[in-house]
Amino acid sequence: MGHLYRSDAAADGIWAHNRVHCVNIEQHATMSMIFALFAVAIYVFALLDKRYSALDGQITWSRGFVSGISITLLVVVPCPFTQLITHYITTPDFFAKIADHAVESGYMKREDAESYFSLRNDLIHSAFGEPGLGVVRSSLVAIFTRQKNRA
Repeated sequence: MGHLYRSDAAADGIWAHNRVHCVNIEQHATMSMIFALFAVAIYVFALLDKRYSALDGQITWSRGFVSGISITLLVVVPCPFTQLITHYITTPDFFAKIADHAVESGYMKREDAESYFSLRNDLIHSAFGEPGLGVVRSSLVAIFTRQKNRA
């Protein structure tokens, strides 16, 4: 009866998210890096799909780069909203727990950890850091997926 207003699958997804954000906080960086690999894979598969389905097997670097930027925009625009949902609904104590972990592990001093792990800093990162990473990701993936006609 604990999942009264949402499906069990949604509740299980939130539970798994909370598990990394609260119980297994030390795994957060590792899980973030694994997610980054999936993000790169999405760019690669999207650009390859564009190359083969829309562009007859050919794609220039600039065309791939522009396509990658459009993916970046689709991902970045909702980022601040998902950060707010995560902070206020899904795991409201995440920043306190990750700051505690950083201090207890000896990575940071208390003041630095509380300043770095904050909603304000996370929103700044999602507004500026993610678009920057998207540009770099788009640029690199466009290099590896470009292909000209070999006729």
